[in-house]
Amino acid sequence: MKRSEKRIPLSGGICYVTDFQSADSSSLDSEDPITADFVRFLFKKYESILARMPFDTVHIDAFQSEDPERFHLVQKTGKVFYLKDTRNLEVEGAEGKNVPDDDTFIRESPDVLRERYKNENIRSELILPIFVREKSASDPLPFAYLWLQSREKRISEEMLTEMVDIVKQMSDELKNPSKQKFAGKFAVSDISHNGVGFSLTGDLLRETLNQHENYEFTLHLPKQKPFFLIGSLRWWTKGEEGTVRVGLKMDWTNIEEAERSRFEGSVLGFVKKEEGIPANSGKLSEEKDEIFRKVLYLDDDPASLSRMLLLFQKQHVRLITASSLAEAFFKCSLETPAIIISGIKWQGMEDLAVLKALRKVSPGCLVIIYSEYEVASLRMVSYNWVWAQLRKPEQEKQLLQSTLDAVECYQSKIRNYRAVLEDESSLSGEIDWLLWKDYQRNSDQMTIGKNILNNISHSSAQGLGLGSLLINLDLAEICMKREDGEVLIPNDLMRTLLENKNMMRNWTDKLENLKSLFDLKIEDEAIEMRRIQELLSQTITSVDKLTQIKNNQISFESKFPDRVVNSNGKFLTFAVKELLINAMKFSPEGAHIQVMLYADDKNVSIGILNEIDGKETGKSGIPEKYSDKVFEPFFKLNHIYDERFHKEDFGFGIGLNMVQNLGRQVGCSVRLSEVNDYTGAQIRRKVAAEIKLPILHSIQ
Repeated sequence: MKRSEKRIPLSGGICYVTDFQSADSSSLDSEDPITADFVRFLFKKYESILARMPFDTVHIDAFQSEDPERFHLVQKTGKVFYLKDTRNLEVEGAEGKNVPDDDTFIRESPDVLRERYKNENIRSELILPIFVREKSASDPLPFAYLWLQSREKRISEEMLTEMVDIVKQMSDELKNPSKQKFAGKFAVSDISHNGVGFSLTGDLLRETLNQHENYEFTLHLPKQKPFFLIGSLRWWTKGEEGTVRVGLKMDWTNIEEAERSRFEGSVLGFVKKEEGIPANSGKLSEEKDEIFRKVLYLDDDPASLSRMLLLFQKQHVRLITASSLAEAFFKCSLETPAIIISGIKWQGMEDLAVLKALRKVSPGCLVIIYSEYEVASLRMVSYNWVWAQLRKPEQEKQLLQSTLDAVECYQSKIRNYRAVLEDESSLSGEIDWLLWKDYQRNSDQMTIGKNILNNISHSSAQGLGLGSLLINLDLAEICMKREDGEVLIPNDLMRTLLENKNMMRNWTDKLENLKSLFDLKIEDEAIEMRRIQELLSQTITSVDKLTQIKNNQISFESKFPDRVVNSNGKFLTFAVKELLINAMKFSPEGAHIQVMLYADDKNVSIGILNEIDGKETGKSGIPEKYSDKVFEPFFKLNHIYDERFHKEDFGFGIGLNMVQNLGRQVGCSVRLSEVNDYTGAQIRRKVAAEIKLPILHSIQ
């Protein structure tokens, strides 16, 4: 029966491939560069894993002639070098054996060990051999080693056992690296009776040894049990986002006829459905950017050059042809093409040197290998500038698509490169800012901790409280008299002790209240201005006794705008009271404190204005650089503690932070700054606090 070779495009992930791996066995005896890449990758992978463990030295490498003597001992004997504690170099130590009593360990005399470690700050050391194959009499030499050192801690025997297990895992991966499977599912892009095309990720390809011809995979088709197939690689091409599209030709040699018929029946179903696919569904998108569209086609066959000119004539690509290497070098230097297509017969790695030379003349260009060859190889994927390897002339149409994809990729890289160059200065500044921000965050965390300790220390030590209580207890111990099993202390001293006790009780109650405020959650609500005026009047009345401490006067002015705002009644009461207490604490005796209510187009504001006490020690008022910092938790401009306000004041530098955090929960903002009052004969410095309430609507 004649079988159709028509390729059916598929989409939507209805078919996919799993368990993709090489069908051939391999070993590390090969000098292939991809093999070496895999070994280096494996070593780096395990180094990064072990770097998270408490070792000062982690190194995995092949044995070298210049290695120290103990490494040569490990290589020659295949034994483990393990020294638990260099501070106890006797074979039998007080805490057990320094080297296990086992034939698999190298044992050296204490004198040799003392000479080796006398000038090294090393506490413990371990060197484990890595075998490519299981150790046997015919093949006793290890391939590489795992080297660990610790300066302060000992490498325990439990850790030794764990490291031995890790080395066994590495040996298993090194025995047959090409047998590693690609994890995940890979969507099939097209299928035929004898072939299948799908995409793999480039990173996974570079992690395995893909130098073989045949590959095993499992093909999943709709409403069919999986097909376990073998195919040979016919072509590959790079796609978007690091993917590599591959095309495999089926090998039916060892597949039962019934299984092959089942597969062909499934493909026939796709052929029948294919009639509903629009003819232009695979049409190439028109290119808009005319820059960097030069493509050089190198081929010594005149007929092939003519076909390429015809193939590309309707595309927005400028095709440059060259019939010899000399002409190709000349046109590369003259035109600097973005893409070079090599149509000469592929000779392998020798032609690779020629392509590298062409890229030196046209830096940054991508290369497509389009030639007659027997078997394609994924080894070329490791070169990021080789875009595709296609068979000539079978893959001629795919060459067009692959070239346009490469042009698009090249253009994208050039645009990104130019954008990076243009933004280099701003990017550098952003990196500096991020580094500073990270440093500042760590610094701020330490500052907050320091502020907590300072505030608790100052608040408890000043006035009545813990500091005074300790002093009075010392006085009581000095003045007390013992009579008939009882202790007598002066009446005035006892009264002072009780006052301090009551103060400390109040202090602990405030701490409990403070903890509850940290967890307080409030919800926003619509509030009319008449209600806000009532809340302000009630709050001002509630602090009437506190105004008598410094003989302050509070006046309330309101233009009474007819608005409905977004806020919360409990928040307003707490915030205004906290700001009024601060205003009274830091105002001079007999100061006038103004409370105002005013509005603009977007917000209604509550303003509190107070004079600055010029007699304050330390910082007075609110310098501009501290206008935001005063809202940080446990921050205080100075540590003045007025015990006359102790019943209402937290005294920890947390009040303003609580006001700000509660305000954010209901969409309100709080600001504190220093202003100048020009209404009098002399300019006076004042502190202005403002709470902004977002307007919802006006009252009709």
